[in-house]
Amino acid sequence: MRTTLIFALFLQCSIQCPLYAQSKNQLSIQTGLFHSFLDGGPLMNIGTYRTAWNNIFLESYGLQYQRKLNTAQFLAISLSGYSNYCVWLNEKDSKLMFSSRTFATLGGTFSHSKSLSEKIDLKYGGGINFRMMIYSLDGYSDISTLINVEKYYDGTQFQMGTHGQISLNYNPLTWLTLYTQFYAEGYLFSNYPGISWTTTFMNDFNYNNRPNFPSRIDLSLRFGVGINF
Repeated sequence: MRTTLIFALFLQCSIQCPLYAQSKNQLSIQTGLFHSFLDGGPLMNIGTYRTAWNNIFLESYGLQYQRKLNTAQFLAISLSGYSNYCVWLNEKDSKLMFSSRTFATLGGTFSHSKSLSEKIDLKYGGGINFRMMIYSLDGYSDISTLINVEKYYDGTQFQMGTHGQISLNYNPLTWLTLYTQFYAEGYLFSNYPGISWTTTFMNDFNYNNRPNFPSRIDLSLRFGVGINF
């Protein structure tokens, strides 16, 4: 009971204090339900790629802190993670293909805001990203009574790149923001390429042709909820 009263008093003071009224800070969580790496992979694990081992939705989550610099400019830092495991059949070579792609991304963003109405605004900007990605791509085929495993790529990379974003924000309450965001990122520099089983490991991955992994492009559609304070 005492804990409940203390929390209620703290919440009431936070609402009434000038810092909260200014709403210069925002802490938000988001999920990127749709990702496209421009490599032929599915936006969702459905159709040909839907098997007992695949989740329908991609596992993509993020946490962001944003600071309001002035009436129209913002600075944010975010930490996000992505993981997806996919199985499909390469009918041309009669191989069962397994791929996994997991990464953690730390990003900084400078953005501008334009008001569209009293509760809706458009925000756009860009920044830099640092990413660590772990990936693998293997093929399995039957040879007589044996199973042949062909490792196309297994490795880790530390990468640096840039991103751009545009979002539509809805503010039903002064302390609450709901938003949908289109996010595009590309990576230019990599080190520690890990273990490569092919000589063309830096080519973009392609589900339909001979597989090369990984792609340096990531386009995503994200949805988020922010608390303003």
